[in-house]
Amino acid sequence: MNAYDYFEIVKRPMDLGTVDKKLENNQYTTCAYLLYDILSTFKNACLYNPPENKVHQLAQDMLKVVEEA
Repeated sequence: MNAYDYFEIVKRPMDLGTVDKKLENNQYTTCAYLLYDILSTFKNACLYNPPENKVHQLAQDMLKVVEEA
């Protein structure tokens, strides 16, 4: 993966591995913080990957699922 420009485009990186670690370490004080990080993961995927990319499309699908829950 050649994501050399990732940190130039994504200003607040977040991934599900980090979310999992934060959950394991009881770092979320509210559900709102957890939700923010989960949404950030998918929004970052959409921001970085072009709309025709499968990662972008799957992230869009996951955003819909989370936002409808």
